[in-house]
Amino acid sequence: MTGMLEEMLACAIFSAVLAGEKILEVYDTDFTVEYKDDDSPLTLADKRSHEEIVSRLQIAFPDVPVVSEEGKKSAYGKRKNYKKFWLVDPLDGTKDFIEKNGEFTVNIALVEKEHPVLGVVHIPARDTVFYAAGSGSWKAEGLRNILRETASRPDDAGFFFRAVFCVSRKLPLQRKKPHDSLVIMKSRFHTSDNTQRFIDMLEQRFPDTGVVSSGSATKLCILAEGTGDVYPRLVPTMEWDTAAGDVILKNAGGCILALDSTGRIRYNKRVLRNPWFVAVNGRMRDDVLLRSIVDEFMEQRISGSDLYL
Repeated sequence: MTGMLEEMLACAIFSAVLAGEKILEVYDTDFTVEYKDDDSPLTLADKRSHEEIVSRLQIAFPDVPVVSEEGKKSAYGKRKNYKKFWLVDPLDGTKDFIEKNGEFTVNIALVEKEHPVLGVVHIPARDTVFYAAGSGSWKAEGLRNILRETASRPDDAGFFFRAVFCVSRKLPLQRKKPHDSLVIMKSRFHTSDNTQRFIDMLEQRFPDTGVVSSGSATKLCILAEGTGDVYPRLVPTMEWDTAAGDVILKNAGGCILALDSTGRIRYNKRVLRNPWFVAVNGRMRDDVLLRSIVDEFMEQRISGSDLYL
């Protein structure tokens, strides 16, 4: 990892954790819920997290633009010229936040030339962060204790990161054997007939399977840990939903298989919407049976289904 990349990773982790504290301040209140034009929910926590992250990233790296779900989006004519930019979801899983199930995240990624090269997924309610840059992915817990221990240097992101790194564990944490049961990840709130059809195909072909529902980017982190194996996402997502988890999963040996002609998610597209995808951990990345199921599903998917809708 280069010095600059480490500096940017440190700032991203510090920003995500501090934004998580802002989120939890709202989480413990009787907050109100607004709805955006696309009917997706919005809370004060989304706004405060956005402000915390954008402010810190722009102060530390004024020449690197920030694209945030809750911010004003630059026109593609300008955005397509970005050599690198921050891609942020200040509160991924707002429905999980509203339901108070703890499965919401703060996602920060650094994108270069259509690819995320740095990713941070913080789970505030679980006091846990997943992160990746360079050639590895890690998980760290106990972040609030670290904040207290580093309080003498309250704005020193590098100092905080070094303390986080000391308690980090490299991913994957679990390496399953070839014949271990297949754990299928499923979105808690966002599913479809196509999703269930794909899961049915997996259950028919693999002798021992289980389905685990979870929210937000936690599903990609569970794959990166090695606990989960396959996550079919056959309903819409946006680039800020996946970018951080994408690089964390990739650096842990897994990948996201985009179900379009490219086979991978490209970032900074004209429209910041992802195609359908199937994410897999390192064990399943080159599994021949799984690949054949993906091919078969694409041939048989519900007539007229649009990979971007």
